[in-house]
Amino acid sequence: MYWPVGTPRVYAATTITTTQASAESTPASNYFLSHDGASLGNDANGETGDDGVPAHYRSLQGLDTTASKGQEQDEKGTTNLDIPFTPGLKTPLTPAVNSVEHDQFQLHDEHGSSSLGDATTGGAGAVPSGEPVLALRVSRTGHIFAVITPTTMSIWQTKPTVVQAVVVRSKASIKSYGTNVALLIRPDSVIFVLQTSLGYLITYSLATDTESRVYKPHFSDHTNIQRRRQSHFGGPGNSAPDQILLGPGEGLGVRDVSVRFRRVIKVDAGIECALALDDELVVATQKPAAVQCIRWTPDSSGSQTSTELVSRMGWLDKKVSIKEMTNDRPMNLSTWVTSDGKAYAVQRTSTIRANGNADIDPKRLYKGYCFHSPVAEPNRAVTAVINARFSLIAVGCADGTIHVYSVKDYAGNIPPSHVHNNPVTPATSGSLMTLSYSPDGYCLFAGYGNGWATWSVFGKSASQSFSADPALTAVNNETWLAGIIDASWLGGACEILLVSHQSDAIWSLEMARSAVTGCYSPPNLFRTVLQSSTSIMVYRGYELPDLTTDACTRRPDDSFRGGVFAGLHSSNHFSVEAEEGSLRNSLWVFEGNELRLWPDVQDVLHAASGDSTKELPPTVSIPVDFYPLSILLGKGIVLGVEPDLVQRRDVNFSYFRFSIRTHLFVAEILQSYLKRNSTSAALKLAQQYSDLEYFAHGLEILLHHVLDEEVDSAPRPEDAVLPRVLWLLSSFKQYLDIVVQCTRKTEVRSWRTLFAYLPPPQELFEESLQRGSLKTAGGYLLVLHTFEEIGAASEQSVRLFSRAIKEHDWELCKELARFLAAMDESGETLREALELVNIRVRKDSQDTGIMTRLGIPGRRGNAGAARLGQGSDTGSEAQSASDTSSFGAASPS
Repeated sequence: MYWPVGTPRVYAATTITTTQASAESTPASNYFLSHDGASLGNDANGETGDDGVPAHYRSLQGLDTTASKGQEQDEKGTTNLDIPFTPGLKTPLTPAVNSVEHDQFQLHDEHGSSSLGDATTGGAGAVPSGEPVLALRVSRTGHIFAVITPTTMSIWQTKPTVVQAVVVRSKASIKSYGTNVALLIRPDSVIFVLQTSLGYLITYSLATDTESRVYKPHFSDHTNIQRRRQSHFGGPGNSAPDQILLGPGEGLGVRDVSVRFRRVIKVDAGIECALALDDELVVATQKPAAVQCIRWTPDSSGSQTSTELVSRMGWLDKKVSIKEMTNDRPMNLSTWVTSDGKAYAVQRTSTIRANGNADIDPKRLYKGYCFHSPVAEPNRAVTAVINARFSLIAVGCADGTIHVYSVKDYAGNIPPSHVHNNPVTPATSGSLMTLSYSPDGYCLFAGYGNGWATWSVFGKSASQSFSADPALTAVNNETWLAGIIDASWLGGACEILLVSHQSDAIWSLEMARSAVTGCYSPPNLFRTVLQSSTSIMVYRGYELPDLTTDACTRRPDDSFRGGVFAGLHSSNHFSVEAEEGSLRNSLWVFEGNELRLWPDVQDVLHAASGDSTKELPPTVSIPVDFYPLSILLGKGIVLGVEPDLVQRRDVNFSYFRFSIRTHLFVAEILQSYLKRNSTSAALKLAQQYSDLEYFAHGLEILLHHVLDEEVDSAPRPEDAVLPRVLWLLSSFKQYLDIVVQCTRKTEVRSWRTLFAYLPPPQELFEESLQRGSLKTAGGYLLVLHTFEEIGAASEQSVRLFSRAIKEHDWELCKELARFLAAMDESGETLREALELVNIRVRKDSQDTGIMTRLGIPGRRGNAGAARLGQGSDTGSEAQSASDTSSFGAASPS
């Protein structure tokens, strides 16, 4: 699971300004003005057709003969359809990429690209500043990413995060082809494709010099600068020079790259969306609705394009268009979202035929299955994303909810799995803009119009920005909290790049993940360890005896050397602990919203064996409102963390911090045992945890749960669980305190049900006095008055009052006086009681005489602690008070 850490770093995408003087010292390969083949009065070869289209562009036009066969007529068979024209496409020869064919057709430099400082191009000599970022894409390997604005494209290196190249489109290019709308990157990061507002696709090539480096740091005077030094081990005498300013993943420096314009492709039918794959560029057109596949290199027959009309796809509804396409290479599966709000799982027919299915029509390009069909307008699909690790497809809907489906096979068996609910109302969150799974599949990020949220893979909410103060967000210009239009994961999911509305900033938010996601091992399950790109955080609360304090230690500067461990991952978290007692072989499973456990895994293994007809034994359900990271059987708690967004008026930035969360699971397991009438197993388990400071608190939770259920359900006496719970409580010395604490926290109507299985309150009152638990006796005194079993100034009130005076428990005296005064506005009840108390106190003084002054003085303390010094075999109230305080941050959720 993942949680945000600290405050994000911010990078500006369009603040680079280049003058004529600086352009002379700037490499032309890194910053250049591109005309993209647009005519500056004449076309590239000095010739322009009658229709005003440059001759070199017109030479790109070609008819797709493959698509035209068998599709000359429409559905009625009377009219020929205009098949969208797609030009042939060839790509440049680039280093170490053998599959890319060298393009023999070269544009003239003065009409293709030029240096920013080249006066002959008419360039402005500056990168436009202040333009909002429209899209962000990361390469498959994650070493580079690219962003676009309406007129520019910037290519960045991830580690260190610096700009490697900037392409500025000229005014002639903008006028001819329109502004940038979307960005595509071929998976090998060699070809970049810009989609424009006028229906063009502009392609660029990227070449990388693996030897050359740029941005080498230099300090003219470094005597007063603190430098982070990095030792180099392994060389003779460690003679390698020290490096400066090197962070994680930055040791290779910044590589030199070169971007060149290649080709302009016009799609006459209009572009709905496009998808860049390893072998081809897939374009979904508007009118007519069709899918065009443009190969990066021609196939064996020399064909480079193919087209299939949507109306000819029998598995798609008629008169729909494709609004979004995504592809996942590990699953070899694509998703299409159509204009009617449906979502489809799609495969290329060539792949299906390669797998041995010869029934597919060779003229068909795609075969798909509808797995999401909206039942109402809020359920219309707007975007989809694939999780290959867990074979899931997440579909974002118009109301902000995310429906997740499980992919069982490639034959359309894609049933619903679970739903990620919108953390706020649709009006508060805004429209769903983007979805993105982390590379390991454990976390889902959703960007909304007014914020963002994350979930675990199976639906546990992790973090969100909707709790941010809009006023502070606006004042600090923290647009990353106010709405996200695009997001991509970086660095093995240790960072996520965010792009917000109408902003030229790129926000890099660091994410901390559980070490279990990287290495699934018992130590990582027992010890809560979080790792990020710059630090390791270790929970150290295990060293404390009662978990009254929680600590999360951060070690950002430790050095680690050694191998890398690869772990096995599963859709469910589980652990097998070898502890003595009933839970020594327990099996734990987290299902996204609650923990489930089998107390004995041997029962599960026996039921799951092939020669057994038994069903799986029932599980114990433990609801938690946080993501569990560790099961501490010795402490009886489930441990997790929760991020908190902090916004302060004395600083101009917001940040996330961690809070330790715990849940006491003993009550749920005991209740499960008692429901099955396994009283001996429940008693054995309870005795294992009886030494914990907060054990009485856990028993009180058990009593609350069962009492609340049986007050409403009123079960038959033989089916009631409450008598079994009270029998279990009577086996421990905190029994009287737990019962009276429960009465203080429940409604009076529940008391009758509770005391129907208990001795009379009078007996419990007397027993509390005998044990010296005066405050506990006061609780039973309240029960007696509520049941009207005693009068106002009763003997029990006088006895307790006088005993409190004798024990010097003035806090209890004050509470008793307040109680008696509230019973009678005239004060007669209080005066009568005080007179009886004075008589009793004088009588006790006369009986004891001089021995009273020679006795051991009573202990003074807060909240009635003095009474525990005499005649107490339980320490009940002091125990009860410590139960609550000692649990502290470890109180149950």
